[in-house]
Amino acid sequence: MVEVKEMEESYILDNCPLDAPFDPFSLAKGEYPGYGERAREIRRRFFREVRAEYGNCVLFAWDQGKIVGFLIFLPKLVARKLGLRTNPEDELIDNTLVYVCMQIVPQYRNRGVGTELANSLVDWAQQKGWERIEAHHIRRGDDAEDWRWGWGLPKWERTGFRMSGRYEVDLHDRRVQLFSVALDMG
Repeated sequence: MVEVKEMEESYILDNCPLDAPFDPFSLAKGEYPGYGERAREIRRRFFREVRAEYGNCVLFAWDQGKIVGFLIFLPKLVARKLGLRTNPEDELIDNTLVYVCMQIVPQYRNRGVGTELANSLVDWAQQKGWERIEAHHIRRGDDAEDWRWGWGLPKWERTGFRMSGRYEVDLHDRRVQLFSVALDMG
């Protein structure tokens, strides 16, 4: 059984992609498995600032002292400043969180870890007074490819989210469907 915890100062997310369970406290300098030291510091500074301003922006799934998954979310205003797609409506813009991404170690997929992370996000948002959570899903192809680009639309709907928009966009010379879902907590 995994345990979901908020990101804390003792470990600020700096490891992406997540290919295997890892203990962030046992990595020696130079063993960083991500995008490189400069990118690592930029990510850490960004997540620290968002965490300080809004309370948090990452939830981790831990199992036996190792991170096996994470879910990143941002306030809608921050997501828009970064150029992330959000529902175009500005209703509740100051009180809306946007799901950004979720990664789960392959051997932990299809075991309820994503559902636990999503439910923990809803609980966290309610406790902190947020009124809405938005999520977006790109339908690109087969299930394996879709996993990489977003948690499946049916899973969001089973978590209580409702369809709020459907769009078609061009992505890398391909026409893809983008679904938006939202959960109002008011």
